[in-house]
Amino acid sequence: MADNFLKKIELKFKKVMENFINGNIPPDLFTIDKQINPKKIKKILLLRQDRIGDLLISSSFVRNLKLLIPEAQIDILLSNKNIGAIYAIKKYINHTYIYDKRLSSIFKLSKEMNNHNYDLVIDLFDNPSSTSSIFLKLLKNTYKIGFDKKNRNSYNLVIPMPDKKSTHPVDRLFQFFSIFGINPNELNKYLEYDISDIQMNENSSNKNKLAINIAGSTRSKFWGFNNNIELIKLINSKFPEIKITLFGTKDYEIELNEISKSTKVEIAKYTKSFHEFALDILKNDIIITPDTSVVHLAASTKTPCIIFYEGNDFAMPWTPYNSPFKMITTKNESIQSITPEMAFKAFEELYLENN
Repeated sequence: MADNFLKKIELKFKKVMENFINGNIPPDLFTIDKQINPKKIKKILLLRQDRIGDLLISSSFVRNLKLLIPEAQIDILLSNKNIGAIYAIKKYINHTYIYDKRLSSIFKLSKEMNNHNYDLVIDLFDNPSSTSSIFLKLLKNTYKIGFDKKNRNSYNLVIPMPDKKSTHPVDRLFQFFSIFGINPNELNKYLEYDISDIQMNENSSNKNKLAINIAGSTRSKFWGFNNNIELIKLINSKFPEIKITLFGTKDYEIELNEISKSTKVEIAKYTKSFHEFALDILKNDIIITPDTSVVHLAASTKTPCIIFYEGNDFAMPWTPYNSPFKMITTKNESIQSITPEMAFKAFEELYLENN
């Protein structure tokens, strides 16, 4: 009886919160007569408090927004999870807020944000975000814009959601430029990451440095001891001129040591920040990875990349944008089902195509 009562209270509270977050006033669907004059926009806030990969693929959008409205103050909300990739957009941003997943943080940051009197808030998420919805509810600004999705009542103006199965995440973001009367297809969408700190080896003229990143955002993205070892042996046998370096976080120290011991391949130094990791891995000429954040780093420098991807039918894979790559996709299986021979074939093709 008590359990049923508590369950009812929980469901009632959840319903109240949903009503508070989403409201009941439907937004306007963007049409050409609702275009915003960019010259009237002085302060912009972007919501991007998700993961590293999401921030990396936003670099081209933020750059073009700054080019469109160079005098505008552009601020962004990030999180503890993706602040490490700030160098993808740092030169275009005036101020950064950091959300730490506490409710008190939302109210504190919202108060600070309201002090800036933003003219425009753009929610860059293409999936519903309860956190974004709460912020939008608390913010007092003229325009609150997002994709037409489940939390559509959080905005006062929505744009149609592009088809996720056929539209790359970068291209989806650029649909926001339609609110200014700009054709997204006329903009330069290349990704970028500030690599000015990289000290390159001036004596290295051949493209023969390979980085194998064994780590992913979850353990399910670890390809396996034997797979990595056998792939390295195949590469060493066919292309002995290639210098291979293993990359991974301290959490994968055992795996890295085991692979290194079996192949005599060096392990890259463990880094204290994502930026240090990015600078180290981007010194290489080709990258193999199961992790999509590394894929977008590779795209920022047009570094050829091989990605292991666990396929699904929900959306287009987050492939490197306008950058050379080979993708090995499984279908309803883990990436461990990818064989070393499959990986080597993709590597050989990509390596020869770019040398």
